[in-house]
Amino acid sequence: MTTSPIIKGDANGDGRVTLIDAILALRYSVNPADVGGINPIACDVDENGSVNMLDVLIITRIAMAMI
Repeated sequence: MTTSPIIKGDANGDGRVTLIDAILALRYSVNPADVGGINPIACDVDENGSVNMLDVLIITRIAMAMI
């Protein structure tokens, strides 16, 4: 069994970082129990151990090709 590498910012695991991923990360940062089917490790782009607004901002910038 092979696993795909985790793409930082790809919350829903579809292989792309989009604004949908930023929205999912935002929802997860507010209420983790409310969002299923996402990878919190992929959402924690700054690797500080939690998903917060900085992660959402970075994911948004990645999605918008700003970084």
